[in-house]
Amino acid sequence: MSNPPLRRVERRRTPRIRPKGTVVMSIDSLVYHARIGDLGRGGMFAHCELGSRAYWIDKSCNLELRLDGIGSWLPVVGRVIRVERHGIAFAFDAAPDDLLAVIDNIDARSLAHRRVTSVVLIDYQAARRATLGDAFRDIGCDVVEAATPLEAIVLLGECHFEPDVIAISDSHPTEGAEEIRRFVRDSHPNAKLVTIGDDALAPDGIAHWLSSTNLQGDLAQRVRAVLFWANGAT
Repeated sequence: MSNPPLRRVERRRTPRIRPKGTVVMSIDSLVYHARIGDLGRGGMFAHCELGSRAYWIDKSCNLELRLDGIGSWLPVVGRVIRVERHGIAFAFDAAPDDLLAVIDNIDARSLAHRRVTSVVLIDYQAARRATLGDAFRDIGCDVVEAATPLEAIVLLGECHFEPDVIAISDSHPTEGAEEIRRFVRDSHPNAKLVTIGDDALAPDGIAHWLSSTNLQGDLAQRVRAVLFWANGAT
């Protein structure tokens, strides 16, 4: 098993808000327009799709943000710290006072910063991982995806949150699935473990099973049931 490329660790120390807004990103000679995913005093996440992930990591970027309902553009310099399938994360070098004031104001008067369920999804099958990842996102979860146990360990170390749910494939190789379960029990004891797979019915001995099948169009309902259990329902 080859080691995944290491990424810069991001550790959020301040709350994130989820305002509606637009960001213009100027990286090298390229300019991208994207919607803001979340925003904090130390950085932001923008929804967009880029090419090679390795190219973007650690790139300096000039950002201009405009929040819906606030007419002015707010400039800030950031650095790319993470690239995902659905977007890109930046750490601000030094956010200007006017941007900090806007963030603090929205945070104080809005419910946008309230807690969102965080999910780590670990599955070597890309299609199934994408299906379940989209299902969790569609009902408002923050999702981090990993293809291998080793990549998952790296990502869990980098996560800006303590995950609420860690969903692990029970498919081949079984040894890898057991390895990451042991790691989760030791390092993230408060996370709720879910096993994922293709079978409609849970295999014997698995208490919390989530099937990727959607023949009945009920995947979103079953994902909500998993979250209901994870959030403390009995």
